[in-house]
Amino acid sequence: MVFKYVPKPGYLINGKPEEFKNPPDAGGTSFSGWGNSGFGTLVYAIDPNNPDETVQLLKKAPMGQINPVYKALYPAHRWRDYHDFNTITVNRDQQCWLAPDGATVIPICYDLARSTALAIAWPGKPAYIADEYDKRTVSVTIDAQGYAANLKYFAERGEFDAVTDKQGNVYIADGQVYVYDSSGKQIKVIKVPERPTSLTFGGKDGKTLFVTGHNGLYEVGVE
Repeated sequence: MVFKYVPKPGYLINGKPEEFKNPPDAGGTSFSGWGNSGFGTLVYAIDPNNPDETVQLLKKAPMGQINPVYKALYPAHRWRDYHDFNTITVNRDQQCWLAPDGATVIPICYDLARSTALAIAWPGKPAYIADEYDKRTVSVTIDAQGYAANLKYFAERGEFDAVTDKQGNVYIADGQVYVYDSSGKQIKVIKVPERPTSLTFGGKDGKTLFVTGHNGLYEVGVE
């Protein structure tokens, strides 16, 4: 779970004022101007079966120190209105948040401050990230240390999120939910009541697509 906030003057942690300076990768987006003193991104882990007793702030670790990485979580979409999306998406971030399992990492980057979803990136498999400004979805591959590389254009649609089913089909949230096969050919459109902001598969058989909007949660059965 990712929480984001802009600290107020006088906010203290361990008796000292907490400061959040915008990192270098904030320079490619106009959103960085929204936080006068910088954006703060904190990441917590919660066991849903015992949330009150298990909530904990994740610790930071150097990227590349965890090897092998079980999975990495990246911002599912990035708004880069200075057109540096391709380079920032495969940027080798210096630090990460480390999950309690000791093998799941969330690379620390500026775009966590406004992403509505996280892309699950498994080493050795493609992950899909939306170029929100240019309305495009790209694929990247993840190495054993959790770094993204080999960016390729996948589909000329993209806004907030993209997920894959067990067959490798890619579901892209962009006004509706557009479905592509693994080669990038559009095969279906799923119409939803409102603009989708995040997607995930669940249910007993993993064949239920859950879709969030700004006002509701929806589910769709898929083959």
